[in-house]
Amino acid sequence: MEFFKKHGEDKNDEAAAFILEQLAGWQKANTETEYGDDALLLTANLRLRLGDHRSAIVDLLRLLYEYPGSELSASARQLLNNTIDKKMG
Repeated sequence: MEFFKKHGEDKNDEAAAFILEQLAGWQKANTETEYGDDALLLTANLRLRLGDHRSAIVDLLRLLYEYPGSELSASARQLLNNTIDKKMG
């Protein structure tokens, strides 16, 4: 997961798209991991950077639903609200 976090911060959109693709494969192979919430938040952030707001919103909702006690819930909720506000306003 650290690899994805480190390289997910890259400002290059091509690199972000590559990391997103690799992260999706990692998520499919690691469905029962303790890093599922981290992976969903990172996926949502990458999708937002690449302009895929709808998929990012779905990822954030999944995080809130599948990991209700996560330490990342507050960040996910704030990002979700900010994204919805931007798209509605």
